[in-house]
Amino acid sequence: MFRTCLAAALALGLSTVLAHADITNLTQGTTHPTIQDAIDNANDHDEIVLDPGVYDESYIDLRGKPLTLRSQDPLNPAIVTQTILNGGHQQAIWAVNGEGPDTIIRGFVFTEGYEGPAVYVIESSPTISHCTFQSNYALENGAAIVLDRSSALITNCAFLDSYATGIGGALMIIRGAPSLRNCTFDGNEAAGGGSAIRMLSTNATLENCHFRHNTTSDAGALHIDSSDAILTDCQFSGNSAGDTGGAIQVCGGQPCHPLGLSH
Repeated sequence: MFRTCLAAALALGLSTVLAHADITNLTQGTTHPTIQDAIDNANDHDEIVLDPGVYDESYIDLRGKPLTLRSQDPLNPAIVTQTILNGGHQQAIWAVNGEGPDTIIRGFVFTEGYEGPAVYVIESSPTISHCTFQSNYALENGAAIVLDRSSALITNCAFLDSYATGIGGALMIIRGAPSLRNCTFDGNEAAGGGSAIRMLSTNATLENCHFRHNTTSDAGALHIDSSDAILTDCQFSGNSAGDTGGAIQVCGGQPCHPLGLSH
């Protein structure tokens, strides 16, 4: 249902709404022409709210600020479906300036990322919640999010129909200790393995996450390499990976081995 609503929203051309959509700093009572302008003029702990619409901005830099960037109602799927950050075949958001858990991104659809991940996080640990990442494409690794040396918290997010030509169809996690809770990975694909997530040298924690219908020729929906990952109450169904573990593959170097699950 959500995928149908999102496709319909894009087909109806919600970009026409954007001309009338407000980007508002609720804390200051100001409106802004772009998301980047709102961030640039925000103070610590300000709250920036986007009206429903398609926002064609890329390389939005959070500037290391502890602030909240959200849709009108992150808990209302109808609002989230209509508040779309379209990367325009680029990366949508960067968190590369030491952002911490008080930098909060809530209630958006991220789509049409192309050159790299929709959200790129390096040595920063923002909180991302109630977001949907759909139909993103990476020329290399991690089409939805790349977490590099991050302890980000990602909750109640859906990762749908994304593709990486390398590894990590939706997420690429390198070092750090991020936490993912109540997330869904459905219909993602990676040419090189880890159709949903690829972990490398990380202490990631996954709780109540669901992996469905993710596809790769090698190395499972979840590919864990040289990592101490903790999985609690996670479910796997309908994933495929050629002759190797469709659900999980674990490596501590070479060779890699499926972890007792076929799909």
